[in-house]
Amino acid sequence: MLAKTLLDRHYGTTAELAHALADVLAEQVRHLDADVVQIDEANLPGHPEEWEWAAAAMNRVLDAVPSTPAVHLCFGNYGGQSVQKGSWRQLMRYLNALHADHVVLECAHRPPEELAVFKDLRPEIGFGLGVVDIKATEVESADAVARAIERAEALLGAGRVKYIHPDCGFWMLKRSIADAKIRALAKGRDLFEGRQSGRRVAAASRRLEAVAQRLRAVAEDAEVAADGDELRPHLQIAACVGLDRREDAERLAHRLDGGEEPRRSPACTSGWLALPRWPSAAAARSDGPTNTPSTPSTEAISVAACRPFRLSICTSTQICSSMPAK
Repeated sequence: MLAKTLLDRHYGTTAELAHALADVLAEQVRHLDADVVQIDEANLPGHPEEWEWAAAAMNRVLDAVPSTPAVHLCFGNYGGQSVQKGSWRQLMRYLNALHADHVVLECAHRPPEELAVFKDLRPEIGFGLGVVDIKATEVESADAVARAIERAEALLGAGRVKYIHPDCGFWMLKRSIADAKIRALAKGRDLFEGRQSGRRVAAASRRLEAVAQRLRAVAEDAEVAADGDELRPHLQIAACVGLDRREDAERLAHRLDGGEEPRRSPACTSGWLALPRWPSAAAARSDGPTNTPSTPSTEAISVAACRPFRLSICTSTQICSSMPAK
């Protein structure tokens, strides 16, 4: 935008002038001691065909930022009216070409259906969601802000929204209105995070209760009688956080149980934790080898989505040490 406000009698093209200005700005931002350096581009949204040289010029500045570089784009504001006409879809090539940590974008004043285009934003670039309309004098409620974040997360994926903010600056609003909108922004963020936390706790409680019920049933099934004596199977229960490899799960099971190092079983797939079971009482009383199949089956508790607690029940002796002899 800056290049279009100057009279050029030297460089010959707007692109060359923009690159020269970028070099000057880069030398300045190189010395900034700020956590985040945000560069604004207010003209390109109305001229998306200029994206290639505009991105090259912007990246010269972004590459010089010693901390966290960011870019803000909006469609302008004068008297509550948009200055630039266009759409975010037309700007996706520009956004994806940026060397930015995140982008800060106007979304509150835009059509709701336009949000889906940001599925195409490079995942390395954090998405900043505008949730406060700076072109309107009506103050958003905290619930409206929270719902805007929820809608974006539902559409783009959990955790995709990295920042929330006003669409742009408040320069055309009264101070009292601007202050109220900022308070709504903070309260809406807190409301969203409280709802998410409550939902996670409730969902985790339901999943863990289902696991507990299933484990109680397994423990009851595992107690079998043999010749009047009670034979308790060798149960190894491994329930832990963040074990993604089978060998890690087996080592944990071994440490919890204190027995021999268990042998691997194809019944326990990678990323699941093992809870081995003995064969039936009849097989346990036999004098010869057990009738355990060479490729054991797995009875998996239905908690595939119950991260970070994941486990399965293996009905094979291959992962256990040796069965008590009668």
